[in-house]
Amino acid sequence: YELSLANKLVKLGLILAVGLFGSVGFMVGFTLLVIFLGSIKTYGMPYFYPLMPFDYKEFIKVIFRPTIN
Repeated sequence: YELSLANKLVKLGLILAVGLFGSVGFMVGFTLLVIFLGSIKTYGMPYFYPLMPFDYKEFIKVIFRPTIN
C-alpha cells in the first residue's frame, strides 16, 4: 500500500512536469528522480548498488543468479 502511494506521487510529479514543460520537463524530472534515488542509502548501501558505484563482480552476481536446488 505504501509503495503504491509513493509510486502515485512520483507519477503525479512527472505528469505535472510534462504538462508544464513538455518533453524537457520529463527529461529533467526523470533525471532528478534518478539522482534522488542514487543518493539514498539503505542499511549503509546505496539504493542503486551495484550500478552506482559500479562494481562489475557484484553486478554480474545480480544479473546471473544461480539456481537453487
